[in-house]
Amino acid sequence: MTLREPASAILARVAESESILVNQDVAHQMLSLLILSSPVIQCHLLQALNSIAAHSSASKVRRKMKENGAIQLLLPFLMENNTKIRSLSLNLIYTLSKYLSEELTEQLGETHISTIVSIISSSTSEGEKAAAVGILSNLPISYKKATDILKKANFLPILISIISSSNAPSTPTTCWLEESVAGVPIRFTNPSDKKLQLHSAEHGVIPLLLKLLSNAYCDVHDGFCFVNSTLCLVKAGAIPPLVQILEGKDREADEAVLGSLATLLQDEIWENGSNYIAKISGVQAIIKFLESGNVKAQEKALWILEKILRVDEYRVKYGESAQGLGFCEDESKEHSFEEYLYRKSLEGKERILYEKKRMIKEALQEGKPIPTELRNEEAELRHQIDLEDESTAVPRTHIDDEYANASERDPKILITTSRNPSAPLTQFVKELKFVFPNAQRMNRGGQVIKEIIETCRAHDFTDVILVHEHRGVPDGITISHLPFGPTAYFGLLNVVMFACRLQLTRHDIKDKKAIGIMSEAYPHLILNKFSTKLGERTANILKHLFPLPKPDTKRIITFANESDYISFRHHIYEKHGGPKSIELKEVGPRFETRLYKITLGTLDQDEARTEWVIRPYMNTTKKRKFLGD
Repeated sequence: MTLREPASAILARVAESESILVNQDVAHQMLSLLILSSPVIQCHLLQALNSIAAHSSASKVRRKMKENGAIQLLLPFLMENNTKIRSLSLNLIYTLSKYLSEELTEQLGETHISTIVSIISSSTSEGEKAAAVGILSNLPISYKKATDILKKANFLPILISIISSSNAPSTPTTCWLEESVAGVPIRFTNPSDKKLQLHSAEHGVIPLLLKLLSNAYCDVHDGFCFVNSTLCLVKAGAIPPLVQILEGKDREADEAVLGSLATLLQDEIWENGSNYIAKISGVQAIIKFLESGNVKAQEKALWILEKILRVDEYRVKYGESAQGLGFCEDESKEHSFEEYLYRKSLEGKERILYEKKRMIKEALQEGKPIPTELRNEEAELRHQIDLEDESTAVPRTHIDDEYANASERDPKILITTSRNPSAPLTQFVKELKFVFPNAQRMNRGGQVIKEIIETCRAHDFTDVILVHEHRGVPDGITISHLPFGPTAYFGLLNVVMFACRLQLTRHDIKDKKAIGIMSEAYPHLILNKFSTKLGERTANILKHLFPLPKPDTKRIITFANESDYISFRHHIYEKHGGPKSIELKEVGPRFETRLYKITLGTLDQDEARTEWVIRPYMNTTKKRKFLGD
C-alpha cells in the first residue's frame, strides 16, 4: 500500500466536516486523479467529492467542477463492474444534477440513460436505485428526448414494480427512493401530450402516485413527512417500539421514551398526537406505567396523560382508569396552578402548627403555665416537639416545595431572548451561557413562550431565562423555574459585556493582568445581604441556577445586594505564593439588577398569582430595604 491510499482516506474524512472548501482547484485536481487511481483511492476521492459538492454553500466549487467537465468525467464510471465505485459515482452525479441540470442534459445521451435504467431494474441496493432514479427526476421536463428514451425502455412499469414491492419499514434510504420516484411521473403527464398521458395511465401512474401520497402523509403533523428531511418519528415507525419499552420491565429508558412521546403533543399537533398514541394503545401503557415508574418519569407521564385526556373521547374512555391512580383529568388545564395553591394551603397549616409548638416550648422553658387554648393539645404537641430535629423544627414553605428536589441533580437551563434580538443582546446572551453551567442558548425565532416552556418541561429543563432589551441595550431578565414556578422578573442596569468567549477583555479595566480567563468549573456562590423573607426567596431562586461546586474550584460568582440593587460580579482567584497571596481576577460580564416581580407560576401562565411586585410608592420609601439591610 502506498501513501496515496491513506492520504485519500484522510481527505474523504476531512471532507465530511461542515467546513467549506476554499481552494476550488482542489476539486479539479481530485477529478483528474480519478481515472488513473486504484479502486480504493477512487472510492475515497468519490466520497470526498460528494461531500464537498453537497455542501449548501459550495456553489463556487460546483461551478468550477462544471467548468472542468465533472459530469463528463463521471459518466464512464456507470459502466464500472465494481459496485461500490459505481454507487459512489451515481451519488456524486445525483448531487451535481440538482445544481447542474443543463450540463446533465448536454452530457447524458441515450446510452447513458439506458445504462441508468438498467441499474435501476437490476440493482439490489436501494441507495443505488434512489440515486439513479434521482438523476432521471432531475432532468429538465423540457428534455423530450429523455422522455422518449424512458418510454421506449418501458421505464414506468419498472418504477411501479419498485414501489409496489417495497414493504420494508420506512428508513432514510427508502424515503429518498420514494422522493426520487415521485419526481419522474411528471414528465409523463404533460397536459399538451394526450397520448403520453394515456400511456402513463395505462401503466398505472395514478395508483403509484396515490401510494406515494399515502406513504408520505403524516396524520400527526398533518402534512407530508420523511424520515431524512423532517425527522418524523411517526414515519420512521419508532412510536410502537417506544410504547413496548414502557410495557416492558426495564425501567432505565423510561424518561427518554416519554420525552420522545412528548414531542407528539406540542401545541399545534397535540390532538393529532393524542389520537395516534391512543390508536397504538399507548394510553393504556402510560396509565399502567404510572403504577411502577420512578418519580421523574411519572411527572412526564402525567404531563402526557393530561394532554391526551383533554380530548372528550379519551376522557370518557380512560378517565376512570386515570382516577383510579388518583389523577383527576379536570386538572389538566390548570395543573401547575392548582398544584401551587395546594402547596400554599399546606404551608398555612404548617405555620399554625409551628406557632402552637413555639408557644408550648416558650412556656416550658420559662416555667409558665401552658396557654389555656392549647391545654387540650398539649400531649400531642409535646410528643411532636420531642420528635423534631434541625430539619423539621422549622415549617417547610412553598419555597422548599418548589426546590425540594433541586439538589438531586444539576440545573439544566435554557437561555433565550425577546424576538429579533440586536447584536449587543445576542452577545450578552452568549456570555451568560458561560456564566451558568449546563446552560443552552436558543435562537428564539418565531417560537412563542408557551411552546418554549412546554418543550423545556418535556426535556427536563429546570429553568428558562429570557433576556429583554430596549433600543439595543439589555434591560431585563426573567427567570422561570420548571415545572411549576416561581418566575422572577428583574431589571438590568449598567451592563458591561466582554468581547468574546474565553479570552476576554474589558475596556474599563486599565490593568490587563487583572483580567482572568473564563473557567468552566462549577462556581462558589456569594449571596450578600439577602436577610428578609423576600431576600431569602430571591437568593433561593438565584442559587438554584448553579450546581454544587467542588471544594477546590477557583471560580467565584457574587450577588451582592445594596439598597435592593443586586450587583453581579464574576471572578477567579489564583494562589501564586501560598494561601496568604491570593490574586483575584474578574471575568465574565458585569451588571446590576433589581427585582420587580415574583409570580407563583411559570412564564407562560398569565393567570398566575403575583407573590410580590414593586409598587410606585415603594420607590419613595428609601429607608426601607425589601431584600435585606
